[in-house]
Amino acid sequence: MVDFAGWEMPLFYSAILEEHQAVRRAAGLFDVSHMGRLRIAGPQAIDLVQLAFTNDLSRLQPGRACYGLVCEPSGGVIDDVIVCRQADGCLMIPNSSNRMAVVDWIKALREERRWEAQIDDQTEALGMIALQGPASLSILNSMAADSMDGLRRFAFRRAAVGGTDCQVARTGYTGEDGFEILCPSDRALPLWEALMEAGQAQGLRPAGLAARDSLRIEACLPLYGHELTRRTNPMFAGLERFVKLDKGDFIGRQALLQARMEETTPCLAAFEMTERAVPRQGCPIVRDGETIGEVTSGLFSPTLKKGVGLAYIEARCAKPGTPISVQIRHKQFAAQVAERPLYRRG
Repeated sequence: MVDFAGWEMPLFYSAILEEHQAVRRAAGLFDVSHMGRLRIAGPQAIDLVQLAFTNDLSRLQPGRACYGLVCEPSGGVIDDVIVCRQADGCLMIPNSSNRMAVVDWIKALREERRWEAQIDDQTEALGMIALQGPASLSILNSMAADSMDGLRRFAFRRAAVGGTDCQVARTGYTGEDGFEILCPSDRALPLWEALMEAGQAQGLRPAGLAARDSLRIEACLPLYGHELTRRTNPMFAGLERFVKLDKGDFIGRQALLQARMEETTPCLAAFEMTERAVPRQGCPIVRDGETIGEVTSGLFSPTLKKGVGLAYIEARCAKPGTPISVQIRHKQFAAQVAERPLYRRG
């Protein structure tokens, strides 16, 4: 168990490698109750979220969700979030370490505009469990009152799961098919135990933060504090498809509209080691004797059986196939820029 943004969280339950492989081959169950749950409702709730959010809620019908960013006027990232569009507002899911920063930011925007919207932090009232992996649909169907076969990616709906009223979203952070299940906090433990029992025969295992991190790196999914910070421009982090510059005004739009990539602009790239070595956050990236960037996340990939990672490197060197070196301690090891994602299911 480790402290994570004020929450006591499982780093692993048994063995990191076993948990990682269970998610890739069968299914893993994650307690993600540390993530924020912010209910935003009222006559101008959607206007408020549209102002704070880079993606476009006007394109979403109730029952659909999307990923995007909450930015400062400079374009720097306060957090990356998922927003679920509801009939009378939305549910925003920020990272645990940034929950209060997001709450304070949105409240400040509401007061500045004098808009009528209620911001209800439901993080402690709702538990959140992530069921991820190729067997997740079968396991969930064995527990749910109605089949989840027709629930599309980034869609959600109310459903009874193991007799508990839940919101079930087909979302996740592993690169696999899966679901994130919200329920009243006092029902989270019974639901967890029922899911574990239902999935045991299909290889379901509990999984901790370490496997969550290794899975997301293989899938090239950003983590705040690594690939994203208040100094990060999302246009150079490969997230431009989640920034809808044509939707109208939002905080940070002008700065993002003016962003221009030059040869030396640091942009996010994936890489794989061609020598046996394990890259870690902070390792310099070198080409032709010159430091051109820095690793933001790295590990030995259990799936790909090699060292892999994400790094901000100069745009001129970011084309897949470009040879680079990673400096680990005082020695350089050969690597090359790779296509993103490093792992793709199926």
